[in-house]
Amino acid sequence: MFILKTLKISLVAACMLVSPLTFAQSVGTVTFKTGNPTITHADKTTSAAEKNTVLNAGDTIETGDGRLQLSLIDGGKVSLQPNTVYRINKYEFSGKEDGSEYAFTELVKGGLRTVSGLIGHKNRDRYQLKTAVATIGIRGTEFTVNFFNNQLLMTTNHGSVDVCNQGGCLNALSGITIGVAGIGAAPKFSKTAAVAAVTAPSTTKLAFAANDTVTDTGTPLIIANSPQAVTANPNPNPGTGTGTGTGTGTGTGTTYFSTLFVATSNVTGLHNNALLVDNVTTDGVGNVTVNQGAGLTTTYALDTPTNEYEDSYVRLGRSKGTKIVTNLIGSTSESLADFQGIFGTLTTATSLSNLGSLANPVATYNVLASTAPISITGSPGAITTTLGTANQVTGNLTVNFSTLAYGYSLNNIAVGNNTFSVNASGLSLATGSNRNNFSAGGTVTETSDLISGLTTCLLSCTGELSGGSVVQGAFFGANAERAGLQYGFTTNTVGDVMGSVVLGTQPVVQ
Repeated sequence: MFILKTLKISLVAACMLVSPLTFAQSVGTVTFKTGNPTITHADKTTSAAEKNTVLNAGDTIETGDGRLQLSLIDGGKVSLQPNTVYRINKYEFSGKEDGSEYAFTELVKGGLRTVSGLIGHKNRDRYQLKTAVATIGIRGTEFTVNFFNNQLLMTTNHGSVDVCNQGGCLNALSGITIGVAGIGAAPKFSKTAAVAAVTAPSTTKLAFAANDTVTDTGTPLIIANSPQAVTANPNPNPGTGTGTGTGTGTGTGTTYFSTLFVATSNVTGLHNNALLVDNVTTDGVGNVTVNQGAGLTTTYALDTPTNEYEDSYVRLGRSKGTKIVTNLIGSTSESLADFQGIFGTLTTATSLSNLGSLANPVATYNVLASTAPISITGSPGAITTTLGTANQVTGNLTVNFSTLAYGYSLNNIAVGNNTFSVNASGLSLATGSNRNNFSAGGTVTETSDLISGLTTCLLSCTGELSGGSVVQGAFFGANAERAGLQYGFTTNTVGDVMGSVVLGTQPVVQ
């Protein structure tokens, strides 16, 4: 009995001497390592990061010349590449999403690839990855980040991810990259993908049990005013080949599309708007050729083409250059003041019909990207063009594929001192094969920095596209994952205004 009492007293005394950090709730473990990575703990002590090392909130991990893979308590996985410093500021999870969960981590420098766990999938403001130039918030499951010299690249590998800072928020779907050029720079879409110099983390979720709350070590910046979540199922770009159509082959850089959605403006100020289908090709320098059959082709020889946006479904761009029309007799050309195109593969009528038969046939598309709005003024032969800023337009398109009803709203179309919005509701898509493209009128609203109180289009704003339409649009992708809209209208303040937008939606077919 004496021995047992002595033992109890000794155990109690030992527990009293243990640092409170011993009882900190673990947030994960190291599952793989190479090299000699280290962990600096919240109490400033340092230890080696070995396989099965327990991770706690407040740990800062430095990989040095090594690599690490981490498994976190909500099933999330993180692969850290060499020369990376990664900090776990806060990671709380009780075993279910009940509002108490939080994942707040920080990439001080380096690169990582992560598959998110349960935190953030229901309450997405509960997951944040911070860097010195922007905060990353998930709407999907997997992404890659490179952060060196205050320059950030984030590529979404699967799902949808936000990148936000004081300059604004951008959302990237699967296969899309967002870059931040430095402190104070706004997020922008990038053609350079983040490099995953690590093995992709396993997507297999570990089993886990309910856990105690971890001591708070930081408060994350919650992303506000973000666009509605949009998630894409990747679809390969149209193939390359040496013939016509969309087949694959051993081509020489020519890409074939089944559609080109284009608006152009020549030096006389006139518009040529069309939805051109089949035998549309682009070469490696951006020139576009439309084969219209019977020896008739139209080539848009573009100079300084700019791609405002590109993903697995569409490419959006604008330029100027020369339009060359060739027929059996010869060729004629005219200079272009502006060229805008949305390239991709039109959704088939059969696919659109299938969408209409779903239990929930309603899709809401949100603007992903926009060309710089352009205004055209002056007399024929002596026009002046004024450009706005790319990727400023906001808005949405809502479609019921069962009833074919749709409506749209485009806002923040700014040129010079004037900003326009266009919207319409109660519209209807055509039936049959033509339902994959559409045109419509709309109400144009104008505000001006120069005319106080101007809230409607001065005198009159009328449609400038084909048939007097204000917008024309089309659906792209196997399951209408994207929509393209072009707008054009006349004004009495800044002339003819036109531009293009790409919109994306949550896929209705998985």
